[in-house]
Amino acid sequence: MSSLTHVVTGESFASLGYQFRVGKTTVHRIVKTTSNAIWETLQPHYMPVPNEHQWKEIAKNYFEKCNIPCCVGAIDGKHCRLKCPSGTGFLFYNYKGYHSIVLLAIADANCCFTLIDVGSYGRNSDSPVFTESNMGKQFLSRNLDIPQSSELGEQQASMETSVKVAEPLVNSICVLNNFIHNLKQTPIVQAQA
Repeated sequence: MSSLTHVVTGESFASLGYQFRVGKTTVHRIVKTTSNAIWETLQPHYMPVPNEHQWKEIAKNYFEKCNIPCCVGAIDGKHCRLKCPSGTGFLFYNYKGYHSIVLLAIADANCCFTLIDVGSYGRNSDSPVFTESNMGKQFLSRNLDIPQSSELGEQQASMETSVKVAEPLVNSICVLNNFIHNLKQTPIVQAQA
């Protein structure tokens, strides 16, 4: 119960220990054991590494929902705040000004995680976290069964223009995508002259 209370409320281990009349060290052990049990039980069913067919489905969904061809995931990192581990110096200290570990995640078009890596030092940015992670190494060595782009659906022609034109063009396409998406959800408000 203390594990779920911590996950849901973010309440401190000391406070949970007081509530459940156990020591702080016991709360640490319970949270770690419960978290590992949840991961080991649910991960194979709710976050397995996609196979070739599933990667194709992810790409199809990205194209249908976002109009992005040949996309098998969106990747980003999140700094998870933690108390500085003793003797680590600045390894966990990030550019945001606090100590953290990095959660690097790839999500599908439904915003569900497909692959994650947790635990890199907070001082690292997304790129080295990815290349050093198991997920990144598997991707870079082509061991994730991701189909070739030609097998993922429609191919788009490359832009035959300069970087000076391509950058604002891509920017405008992205903002227009959000504008159109927003139009579907809210009525247009007329500007007064």
